[in-house]
Amino acid sequence: LLSENRKILDLTPVSQPERIARIFGTAGENLESFESCFEDTTVKGFLDRDARATNSRQIYLAVNRRIVKDRLLLQAVLTALRPRMMEGEYPQIFLSLEVPRGDVDVNVHPTKSEVRFRRSRDVFQIVHGALSKLAGTASRPFYSAPTPLARPFAMSATERAPDELSPS
Repeated sequence: LLSENRKILDLTPVSQPERIARIFGTAGENLESFESCFEDTTVKGFLDRDARATNSRQIYLAVNRRIVKDRLLLQAVLTALRPRMMEGEYPQIFLSLEVPRGDVDVNVHPTKSEVRFRRSRDVFQIVHGALSKLAGTASRPFYSAPTPLARPFAMSATERAPDELSPS
């Protein structure tokens, strides 16, 4: 990757799972892939089944091949995986969402890093459903369910239940 004739990245060609494993700093066999489609929307990605992060920085979200920051997608990921995490734990995940161009507004922020979905509840359900399904069909268990002595994962002030999210 070049920027103003300066080499920014020099990466050898590898498969997508191997690239994501390198970004996460894990072995490829620790990644659990997932994919789900509904009508014209597809969600797919990779979850590092053994890693737990202390913040949400290891949650990579992409919409139509563009890395984004989106509270709705973040909430769908955390809500789906929360039953398997302890308080203060976050997953290492790469999630890619493909939606028709007319169903997503990328002009919400000048850097185009934030998006707004026309059918936000459908998007939430598709992402949440794909990750919930993964929890039941993974090739081997990931994370651990909280023990009775563990405190449940607390929802921060920036995370709200899907009912509280305003429709886009």
